[in-house]
Amino acid sequence: NSYTESPFVETALFLSKTGDVITKVNQTKTAIGYISLGSLNDTVKALTVEGVEATAANVTNGSYKLWRPFVIVTNNSVSLTAATVDFISYLQSTQAQTIVAENKYVNVTATAAYIAPVQAITGVIVVRGSTSVDPLMAELIADYLSIGGTKVSGIDFQVDAQGSSHGIAAAKEDTTGNVIGMSSSAIKSADAEVLNQFDIAKDAVAIVVNNANSISNITVQQLFDIYTGEITKFSQLG
Repeated sequence: NSYTESPFVETALFLSKTGDVITKVNQTKTAIGYISLGSLNDTVKALTVEGVEATAANVTNGSYKLWRPFVIVTNNSVSLTAATVDFISYLQSTQAQTIVAENKYVNVTATAAYIAPVQAITGVIVVRGSTSVDPLMAELIADYLSIGGTKVSGIDFQVDAQGSSHGIAAAKEDTTGNVIGMSSSAIKSADAEVLNQFDIAKDAVAIVVNNANSISNITVQQLFDIYTGEITKFSQLG
C-alpha cells in the first residue's frame, strides 16, 4: 500500500541505535521518533496511536497496530557449533518466552522446555545486530547461563549491537557456525534464501516525543504524513 511505497522526507534523521533515538528526542523539543516498547523510559513521552496505548496486551488483542517481529537468524550454509545449537534450543524454549513476557514483549509460540546438556559445552557465540533486540538478548543470555549452570559456563558470548543490517550481514558472512544475527524487522526475501530464521518475540513500536510536547495521541495517517514531509509542524495535528 502507499504506506510502504512512499519515501521518507529528505530531512529525516536516521539513527541506528535505540539509545541514540531516545537521547535525540529527549534533547529536541520538536523531535518525534519510534523505539522498542521494552526500551521506553520516562526521559521521553510515548504517544497513543489511534487512541490506543503501546502495550504487549494491546498488540496481542490486535488493538495496537504498530508492532514488529524480533528475529533471530543464522547462516544456513554452515554447520552450527554445539554451543550455538544449544543456545538456539534455549531461545526457542518456554523458559525464553517467560523472559520475553517479563520484559514487556509479546510472546510467540514455544512448546518445548530447554534442558541443559549432559556434557559441558565450551566455545564462542558471536551475537550481532539490532539495538532494539539487544536488551532482551542480554536477559536471555543471563537466563540461559543460569539454567545451564556449569554445563554452559564455558561459553563466551561476544555481543555487539550496531543495528539489524549489521546482524544480517554478520550471519550471512559466517563461515564458522557460531554467529547469531538479531533483527527488529522481517527478513527480506533475498536474505531469507541464505538464512535460517525464527521469531523470539513481537515488539510494540512506541512513538515517542519530547516530554515538553503537549500532544498525547497521533493517528497512523498523521505519522505517515510526518515521515513523508506532508506535516512539518506539530501545530498541524490539531
